[in-house]
Amino acid sequence: MDWEKVLIGSFEKSQMVSDGVEKTKISIRGGLLPSVLILGAIAYGVYRLVFG
Repeated sequence: MDWEKVLIGSFEKSQMVSDGVEKTKISIRGGLLPSVLILGAIAYGVYRLVFG
């Protein structure tokens, strides 16, 4: 198991050139730490909104 991908997530960027047309695909998959940070920010915002 790759703990770096579990905790931090992965970022992939690929380009495909087909018949002179350039296609770009960007894939971002969040890990455990970014999810916890986002949920914490939302919880803090709600707390500040409710309790001022």
